[in-house]
Amino acid sequence: MLMKLRNYEICKIKANTEGGFTRLFALFETETLSVLSVDPVFKTPTRSGQHTLHIFHISGLHHRLVDDCNVECSFSAPARIGAMVRKNRDSGVPTLFFSAGDDHIGTPMDILTGEREEEFIMSPVFRVFTRLGLDATVLGNHDFDLPPAVLRRAAGKDAGFPVLFSNIKIKGLPTPSALLGLAGGLRVGVMGINTLDELHLTEDPLRGIFLEHPEKPVKRLIPLRKSNRCL
Repeated sequence: MLMKLRNYEICKIKANTEGGFTRLFALFETETLSVLSVDPVFKTPTRSGQHTLHIFHISGLHHRLVDDCNVECSFSAPARIGAMVRKNRDSGVPTLFFSAGDDHIGTPMDILTGEREEEFIMSPVFRVFTRLGLDATVLGNHDFDLPPAVLRRAAGKDAGFPVLFSNIKIKGLPTPSALLGLAGGLRVGVMGINTLDELHLTEDPLRGIFLEHPEKPVKRLIPLRKSNRCL
């Protein structure tokens, strides 16, 4: 089946195998009008009737993978969050799990695993999120305390899920502007919007980081979501 999307190229991508999407497509910005092949299963009508979709979301973990509160904490915060998400998914309810950013910066973990390109080893938080079944994340202003080269390597090497940028671009990092996915037979559209405050905190053309007003990608992407009958 063919689909025309002006200014966007749609590609089937691999969803997190521990996550809630059974099929996943990423939308990348392009300069030309494309005629693209779309999985026929994604275009089939959603079953009629009432549906339930549970969404878990977190933000501001700041690389706190180990609790430092007191000796009574028997499990770390990510482990507790992951257990909640897994229990919900095991109940049979379609469940998606997202992060709203600021996943890095806040503990010595970034220093120990390389906060500069020449020292970079891994992004522990992205590896943990992959195992916990995270479906997608965006980058918050604190994530941009890391150099773009480190963010590129973290997203490409350690994230088993999409890192979304609907209104931000990092030179040399081709990331999707939005997602179209299937979760429990329901079509779901996902955008990753950075706020106006972040336009002032994060934009840095000298480092290859460019942002646009959040309204612009929303106006471009909402019609695509509606035309594909996505939640």
